[in-house]
Amino acid sequence: MTTLYIDKKGLNASLEGEAIVVREKGQRIVTVPLGPIDRVVLRGEVTVDTRLLSRCGERGVGILILSGRKQLPTLLLPRGYKPKFFDFLLSQHLFFLLPLLFALLRQALNQR
Repeated sequence: MTTLYIDKKGLNASLEGEAIVVREKGQRIVTVPLGPIDRVVLRGEVTVDTRLLSRCGERGVGILILSGRKQLPTLLLPRGYKPKFFDFLLSQHLFFLLPLLFALLRQALNQR
């Protein structure tokens, strides 16, 4: 799974063909092919083109938005995602969520 982080103030992300183009003050700073990306994390004051959001949804790319001082997360899920109600209820309980997050983090670190 590949995650793209866009977290610098003033960046603009848009879609060109099948690639994400990130610009700063109108100048292209990076182009990333959309193919290998599974997730995009947006943090802070960044601008994202609606065409990019739409294409991410079509390709099954999840988008996590962290905004505000507390970095409260908002998750945009791709089309076709069918959450299970029980999973949602469990995710709302801190006592369940923290051990799960630590287990996922441990698994990710072990795979490196």
